[in-house]
Amino acid sequence: MILRHAVFISIFAARLPGALAAQTLSLGEAFRRADSGAYANRVADAQARAQEAQASLALRGVLPSVRVEGGYVRTTDPLGAFGATLRQRVVTPAAFEPSRLNDPAAIGNVGSALVVEQPIFNADALFGRRAAARAGAAARASEDWARAGTQVDVVRAYYGAVLARERVTTLDSAASAAHAHQRVAESQHRNGLATKSDALLAAVRAGQVDADLIDARGAANLARAQLALVLGAPDDTNFALPAHLPNTAAISRLTGAASDDSLGDRADVRGGRRRRRRDRRPGLVVERQRRLRHRPRSPCGTRPRSCTSRRGRRPRASAETRRARSHR
Repeated sequence: MILRHAVFISIFAARLPGALAAQTLSLGEAFRRADSGAYANRVADAQARAQEAQASLALRGVLPSVRVEGGYVRTTDPLGAFGATLRQRVVTPAAFEPSRLNDPAAIGNVGSALVVEQPIFNADALFGRRAAARAGAAARASEDWARAGTQVDVVRAYYGAVLARERVTTLDSAASAAHAHQRVAESQHRNGLATKSDALLAAVRAGQVDADLIDARGAANLARAQLALVLGAPDDTNFALPAHLPNTAAISRLTGAASDDSLGDRADVRGGRRRRRRDRRPGLVVERQRRLRHRPRSPCGTRPRSCTSRRGRRPRASAETRRARSHR
């Protein structure tokens, strides 16, 4: 009974790697693996989260802050020692003796404080938070575009791996046929039905097909490794490829591609627009401040033509102005 169970376990263990290797990797499964494991997707997600976190830094200029301060001082300075005595409220009449005031003993003082700060209005922090939020949205749009590019890479690597495997299958059949033709040519040469050059030519063609088969097997292994690298698991090549390629409709359904080619819905275009909006807002504020700073002012206000004196009359012109008018 024990021997029978041992034989069953051995057979199951021997067939388990083959069963795992026979799992077919569909294009949808490849997309799901790449969505969470592809290097480009992980880098783009990390950059987007880091950019979104920049918006929280601006809250330091808006939200209240609390900090604890503490320190210890030990001194023999007369003024510092007497001040520490007053601060500790241990002053006695003996503390006013001239000898103790001039040459006090060393005294230590521990100070601590709880500081609460609340900004009233911080325009720079508000504008910075708004710009950081737009930068985070632009980074998320760039992440979407990176994920779309990863899907393109997955389709390219998936098709390349399937085509490389089919090339190996085709050249394997061609090598079997070439060696069969070589054996026929050699048999005909021995029987006098073919020349020596025909047999040698068949052998050369068979060797050429063998060389192409070796090259195709190497290319198939490389294509499989490239597909595993695009999926984010370069060491996991234990998957089987399907016998047929998926059609274009299946790819569009899996990727969620739009039927039209409008640029408004593309993630990279959305990211570029948000980055432009983020960079343009601070520029408009700075330009408005610059114009207000360099705007000419009249001595009576912002309207040179309507400024009047307290009696309702316009201010009298200066002597230089009257002299200039007289020369005209």
